Amino acid sequence: MLIALAVAAPSASAADGDVLVAWASQTAQLKAAETSVARALKSAERSRYKRARPLLTALSRLEKLTSGLRRRVALTTASTPTGTQARATVLTSLQGFVSSLRNLRKAIQAASRGRHKQAQLFLARSELQANEADSAAKDAFALFVQAYAESQPPPPPPEQQQPPPEQQQPPPEQQPPPEQQPPPDDGGGGGGGGGEEPPPPPPPNCDPLPICPPPLGLGG
Repeated sequence: MLIALAVAAPSASAADGDVLVAWASQTAQLKAAETSVARALKSAERSRYKRARPLLTALSRLEKLTSGLRRRVALTTASTPTGTQARATVLTSLQGFVSSLRNLRKAIQAASRGRHKQAQLFLARSELQANEADSAAKDAFALFVQAYAESQPPPPPPEQQQPPPEQQQPPPEQQPPPEQQPPPDDGGGGGGGGGEEPPPPPPPNCDPLPICPPPLGLGG
């Protein structure tokens, strides 16, 4: 019911929370008034509604409390679009409860005067309005939950899972720059160093000479 939903709803953000607090502000008084109505209803049923005065008084008190609660909620302002929708739904629900209690009071009055058909009409109308108001209260509760979720910051992105050490690939071997790389081995055999000496420089351009001078270091 309305009271249980208002108490169970989580705290929303900013002014949305003010609407929720106002909605639940009369919880104790409403519970006490509902208990009085239930007690007076049993007494009226035993007397076939001939002694309905206590029940009518209890219904009138509950109606006034509910109407006052609606005025209190109407004074609040929501801070988010979803909270604004929730506030409007709360007002619709409370107005439905007020109308339901009013028609229930009329049904009791008709029954106490022996107007049973009229009493049934008012009672059917009261039950329909109470069901609609209860449904609106549940919708308002869901909207407050949604407004609360929308006000929360987004969760951080999940951390990237690192593979276990045995599955990690070794970093690629870095090659030295070209100017620091050793010259390739031409596989030639020549004396003492097993081909480790650098190759001789290329011969100069000898086109105008009959023969080319020997390369430096290989005098002949």
